[in-house]
Amino acid sequence: MKRTICFDGPVYDHLQYAKDENSVECQRIKKALTDKIDTLIKEGECVFMSGVRRGIEMWTAEIVLEKMEVYPNVSLICVCPYEEQPTYWNENHRERYFTIHQLCTKLVMLNRHYENDSYQKLDNYLLEHCDTIVTLNSEESRLARKAAQMNKLILSID
Repeated sequence: MKRTICFDGPVYDHLQYAKDENSVECQRIKKALTDKIDTLIKEGECVFMSGVRRGIEMWTAEIVLEKMEVYPNVSLICVCPYEEQPTYWNENHRERYFTIHQLCTKLVMLNRHYENDSYQKLDNYLLEHCDTIVTLNSEESRLARKAAQMNKLILSID
């Protein structure tokens, strides 16, 4: 069975541990994400989708890219809300962002420039095109609440 999966989690700026990716908490989250991705891959063909926002989405995109080297049944679609998304990010995040774009299976660009509803359009696109959402803190996730209303499968990571 082919599944289309997207990931959701708190905004990067709200993740205390995200700024130090070597912290115990960040490593725990990355391990949980890797374990969930491994489980999904074992269940069959997977198309992963990511908005490649800093934090959870960037980490999962990087994990999926590693899995693509081993599993031919795995692909990554990057969905960018607007072309200038990483303009004000630090150099490390920009380099990772562009590397992900270069290595992904497909790139979807929703807008050329930022608009007030750019991220809402991104979330709507992800919801329209995925059947499963993996979320960190599902109680707080706006995307997970919308997904539940649409009868999408929601998998939570603790």
